[in-house]
Amino acid sequence: MYKIMLVDDDNSILDINSIYLQRQGHEVVTAASIKEAREILANYSPDLMVLDVMLPDGSGLKFCQEIKKDANFPVIFLSSLCKEDERIDGFISGGDDYMTKPFSPRELSFRIIARIKNSLSGSEQPKILVFGDLAIDTASKSAMMKGNPIDLTAKEFNILLQLARNIDRTYSLDDIYTAVWGMYDGGDPRTIQTHVFNLRKKLKDANKDKTFIKTVWGRGYKFNDK
Repeated sequence: MYKIMLVDDDNSILDINSIYLQRQGHEVVTAASIKEAREILANYSPDLMVLDVMLPDGSGLKFCQEIKKDANFPVIFLSSLCKEDERIDGFISGGDDYMTKPFSPRELSFRIIARIKNSLSGSEQPKILVFGDLAIDTASKSAMMKGNPIDLTAKEFNILLQLARNIDRTYSLDDIYTAVWGMYDGGDPRTIQTHVFNLRKKLKDANKDKTFIKTVWGRGYKFNDK
């Protein structure tokens, strides 16, 4: 059904997840290190990656930041690190979801489907949105101001795109979490506020004469296309 890449240094976890996902009809490839994962990605484009945080040759968090610069596929972290700040670090680094070990392969399978469907949900939308000096390219997941690229993280871009596609709607922090993270149980407000703050700063630095994301006091944020 989908192409899933698993990156974990625990062979037993790779085996369990591979067998379960293959029985669900998915194509599965595995890697036990960042080096091996890089080699596979050179010639393979998965629909989603399940990524461990602690790998023998580096940090899964940093690896996620690396691949999110060019990759369009979602990343689900699967880790034994379960503290709140550790989970938040996963989202800040560009992860789309975070599960802790021990875990249920069945739940992982459902999360995989949800993240992939969420990432594909906007495929029928226009590829380039233009608002004055700001251009948002949905195909390359990039944004430009006056023809100059804006260095956005994956989550910052997704927040910008969600607001720009719904210019008449005010989004609360919970709304943004649901729309961008694809989850419905509410995220940490600090994480979402940090992403919105950084996004607004980058847009302002690129065009000091325009505020593209306005605060609606007591309600949330709204895209300003005027």
